[in-house]
Amino acid sequence: MSSAARVLRPAVVMAIVLAEACGAATVSGTRGDLASREFVGPEVLLAAQEGRARLRRSRRLREKAYLYIEAWPPETEIRIDGTLKGTGTAMVAEGRLRYRLVSLSAPGYARVDGYVELFERQVVKIRVTLHHDSAVTVLTEPPGAEVRLDNAFAGHTPTTLREIEPGPHQVTMSLGSWTWRGEIDLAPNSTVLISRDIPADLMAGAPPLPASAPPPPAEPPAPARAMQAAAPKAATVAAPAPPPSAPARPAATTVSKPDCSAVCERYSSAVSGSESFREVIRDRCHSRCSAGDLAFSVCAWKARTMDDVAACAALPEPGP
Repeated sequence: MSSAARVLRPAVVMAIVLAEACGAATVSGTRGDLASREFVGPEVLLAAQEGRARLRRSRRLREKAYLYIEAWPPETEIRIDGTLKGTGTAMVAEGRLRYRLVSLSAPGYARVDGYVELFERQVVKIRVTLHHDSAVTVLTEPPGAEVRLDNAFAGHTPTTLREIEPGPHQVTMSLGSWTWRGEIDLAPNSTVLISRDIPADLMAGAPPLPASAPPPPAEPPAPARAMQAAAPKAATVAAPAPPPSAPARPAATTVSKPDCSAVCERYSSAVSGSESFREVIRDRCHSRCSAGDLAFSVCAWKARTMDDVAACAALPEPGP
């Protein structure tokens, strides 16, 4: 293998691992496809506490490394270690620190922060799309009503719809024969709360609600010996049958918490590349698994290929 190929290979592996993990299209792996993998996404950013810990343990860069960032919307301010480096795009050459703190912010959008790892003689290219930080929370009593936002299905109550663009929206809720429609004007960096009670007489045709606890048994009849005392001597009075017992409740279902260490070790084994790249993916896995993201944990346990890794990383994270 030529010296040029030896230098190129780590960068190619990092692009493959991280671009596919953030949902990039799967390509065949030929040299002509390298351009489609040159950008990675925000999943490479490490949480502040972890990034600071790695920065303290890391060695200085032996040669210069490069960081290029593209952000949307175009007015996004890009700061590196708190210093403004550009709006929309930024390029940084670093010859000292292996980890740099990236902060992206724009009015009306959720801020993105995290540490990125740099590599000697290599360019790390990150493309990030900021999401709106406004939300709509919808509640009904009883729960279970279908929710539509601007006539698009959005789930069932109770729910919070996140990353909603500020401005006017129509919210519709329906359960049985009950329907409610309303207009909201969503401001940037705000959450609108909608709560409605559903009249019982309008719930005809609605899905059945969970059964309530059975009523307590009726007072048992008088003891059999009292009845025998009042009866003629020759008569034999049978003891009354005991009242029917209440139906047994089904046993509660227990959901076991996954073994995050085993899940993430298996998940990272499906990642091709150097150990440092697998460590980034493993850390992201631990973060989601420990937070109780069961859908991601099941997907990660079943992952066997890089296509599986990309599909698991693209799963939405549960809300708080």
